Amino acid sequence: MSNSLITNYLRKHGPSRGFDVKEHLKGLGKSDEAARQQISRATGEICKLSNILPKRETFLFLKKDYAGIKFQESLSKALFNSGSAYGTALRGLSLKGGTVSLLRFAAYSGAPIDNRRNKLRHDVIVNKLISVKLIRQLEFGGQEYISLEENGLTSDQIANFETENVVISMLATWVRRMNLGSFDKVESCLSLKSPNCGGYAWDIVAPSYISGLASFEKEKKILRPGFCVADVCLGKILNEDDIKPIITKFESMRSLQKLGNLFPVIVHEGMDSKAFKMIRSKGFVVARVDDIFGRDASHLLNSLRGVFKNFAAAIVKDPEKVFDIFDRLVKLEGAALNLRGPLFEFIIGHMYLKEGHIINMREKLSFLNEKVEVDVNAKGKNQNIFIECKGLAPGNMVSVKEIDYWVEKQIPIIRKWLQKGRQDLGIHKEKEAFRFYYSGVFSDEVRKYCNSIEKTVKKYSIGFYDYNDIDKRLKLLNEKSLREILKEQFFEK
Repeated sequence: MSNSLITNYLRKHGPSRGFDVKEHLKGLGKSDEAARQQISRATGEICKLSNILPKRETFLFLKKDYAGIKFQESLSKALFNSGSAYGTALRGLSLKGGTVSLLRFAAYSGAPIDNRRNKLRHDVIVNKLISVKLIRQLEFGGQEYISLEENGLTSDQIANFETENVVISMLATWVRRMNLGSFDKVESCLSLKSPNCGGYAWDIVAPSYISGLASFEKEKKILRPGFCVADVCLGKILNEDDIKPIITKFESMRSLQKLGNLFPVIVHEGMDSKAFKMIRSKGFVVARVDDIFGRDASHLLNSLRGVFKNFAAAIVKDPEKVFDIFDRLVKLEGAALNLRGPLFEFIIGHMYLKEGHIINMREKLSFLNEKVEVDVNAKGKNQNIFIECKGLAPGNMVSVKEIDYWVEKQIPIIRKWLQKGRQDLGIHKEKEAFRFYYSGVFSDEVRKYCNSIEKTVKKYSIGFYDYNDIDKRLKLLNEKSLREILKEQFFEK
């Protein structure tokens, strides 16, 4: 009888907070204590989650509902409404469109990345949310992501992340040039490590000695820096719920006595009036992309996002426009760092297109739980070519380790995927080929290693090409402007 009351409630209302179930039982004549005892003793098909809602409140659901849509929606709502740290983290994930890299999620969960008294650490929150099936960990392009969705990243999300990376790089350069942070100590999330300020992650962190931020300690006779901290949130109109995780971490940092003064910046593309008023009241510098970098740069970045949405279509439809966008953007301070990779992929893709191949770019392939992204896939003359591109800044050398990873880890996944496709679709066996392109000049060690692979691999065609090889092929194709871009952006002067 005791279980049936709760079971009937959960069947009717779905997974619910313990508080709501208790109020229902009290409405049926139970005392507060009797209702609590009945919930604590509930067994059978009734399941409970503990240690996720504040004040040790339980979350109840039926076994059949676990990890289903109703379960996810009800638990997420409970976490939002209860003011839980888990709810704040989910809001941060929603701010990033439901999916974000594991590294950058640290900046948007509102939680500390170091131990802080009475605060749940970021990694603890991530592990808990994964364990209760509210979020998932995915891998894409060699990077780990956290997502609300099972299907992973959409083309819109990928395009937005790529554009944000360019803006973060430009903003870090702006912080240096404006002397808002110590020139050599400006850190950004693009370094594959979360910039840390007071135990909290931001997209950009820089110690600052400008007047009003730095302070002098008389006892120690030292100048203590303040900090410029910044987050970049593009791709949507931000509302109050979106910015709460950022405000949460900022207010937690302000309570730290030894941290120093803060200069917080948020760069966005749109914000409703309530959100704007809220974050301005906390002392943030609130700026749109065009406020800092100008309208021309903003328009170029929007065009770039359109290119990122569909690489292959962009290079086929209007390659001259694509290369013009890249050529203009790489001349903006800070932008080139995150554009060389995509630019190099476009050059290689265009080269194969001009040679008569049908191309696809940034194709995501998977076999069982193994996933890989192919930078360029070129088909033609009964040959299916899978191309890996390494477009690095001048002076950055590709290593034997990187090549070995491609040969030993990625190529086998592609070949398994090919084999499965042939079995499922009954297609004829095209000649499979694998090509590795590097924007610089191979070192003697790397060239020797590549030559040995080309000689020993017999099951498929494999080849390695560097700057000199690419330049020769572009010359044969009469691509003078592309040769100039290649030399300007990738060749060490």
